Amino acid sequence: MGRIIAIANQKGGVGKTTTAINLSACLAEAGQRVLTIDIDPQGNTTSGLGIDKNAVENTIYELILGEAEIEEVILQTEFEGLSIIASNVNLAAAEIELIGINEKEYILKKAVEKVRENYDFVIIDCPPSLNMLTINAMTTADTVLVPIQCEYYALEGLSQLLHTVNLVKQRLNPDLEMEGVVFTMYDARTNLSLQVVENVKSNLHQTIYKTIIPRNIRLAEAPSHGLPINLYDPKSAGAESYMLLAEEVINKKLTLVTSACEDISLAKYVQEIFSNKDYFRVYTSDDLVGGESTFMVEMLEARNAIVNAIASGFCEGMGFGVNARAALITRSLAEIRRLAVFMGAKESTLLGLTGVGDMIVTCTSKLSRNYQAGFMIANGENLKEALSKITMVVEGANTCIAAFDIARKNNIYMPIVSAVYNVIYKMNDPKIEIAKLMGNDLQSENF
Repeated sequence: MGRIIAIANQKGGVGKTTTAINLSACLAEAGQRVLTIDIDPQGNTTSGLGIDKNAVENTIYELILGEAEIEEVILQTEFEGLSIIASNVNLAAAEIELIGINEKEYILKKAVEKVRENYDFVIIDCPPSLNMLTINAMTTADTVLVPIQCEYYALEGLSQLLHTVNLVKQRLNPDLEMEGVVFTMYDARTNLSLQVVENVKSNLHQTIYKTIIPRNIRLAEAPSHGLPINLYDPKSAGAESYMLLAEEVINKKLTLVTSACEDISLAKYVQEIFSNKDYFRVYTSDDLVGGESTFMVEMLEARNAIVNAIASGFCEGMGFGVNARAALITRSLAEIRRLAVFMGAKESTLLGLTGVGDMIVTCTSKLSRNYQAGFMIANGENLKEALSKITMVVEGANTCIAAFDIARKNNIYMPIVSAVYNVIYKMNDPKIEIAKLMGNDLQSENF
């Protein structure tokens, strides 16, 4: 049965519709069956997904007034796995026309229940006001997702929205819960955005998504082209952020990360801001070199093992079993240890979240972009073809060059990295490279 999420905020201009459009599209990109319901009379979600809102015969307006069945108002967008119930300015009159209708708060709920099982997610874009349309959305929804702009008035109106959610829960929809809060329009160049995050965290006892949506010009441009960001500019920061948000929404599970800084007080400051009691926990470390060079393979970025995630994708694509992948992960960690120690990291750091923790996630998740690339290459596609199908940056493709070069120049034994390099840049057969690995000199497991 599909999960129904209402995206709401009384305050306009906070990225509500942008989030509805791009979260829907990115969920579909991740293989989910998605129905997006535009219940905002402005119809911006409709046009943002490439639908001419003024040319649609049956919209949410006809559905609410009982002039059309829900099957008649669902439109298939141009994007695989994504359908929409469109809206236009006609919906502005619905509030008045609903006066005197019994159980008007449940109209949308009764309609959606008929098709809910056909979708993994139903995303409802609410109007920027508290009216009967918003009440219908919340009565229908399982949870409410609240986008908050990173500016000084971020909390303005939020308390009233939370009050409304609680009232709906008490009187109309006892199963309604808060999905959480997502920060939008984040500008890393200023201290303001970080201060806003801290302020909201200290005043809001709700789940806060770890993904923060940046202020991004490509996000602003995409709606005018009738495209979500993952199709308009799949390599942009906005596209990557919404894909990460989609992954969080799909997998809303316990997540642990490490904040590394030579100044441990600053690491603790970040820890306090971003940790929540629900599912996101931050640990601290003063091993900045280790936190980064744990994946020096990634040239001091904050992730680990992406080259080896490509190799993990190779294993899956070639039909190897879980034992082979487990061996790959452990031997890859040994390679990263040799490189990290050479770069000056503490060996103990590699046993933490930025070491083996990130290795396991990156090498086993089918949502990992590097894993996906390796899988495609193992099934006959070249690197260019694989990259063209993946909407986010496959860091391992470029990182592999740097890792291979560092290992070669410094005589660091990294046969798995070499094998990945040979496959993606020398076009060697993955099976041949696996055979070479198996034919290498026998080593102690502690090497």
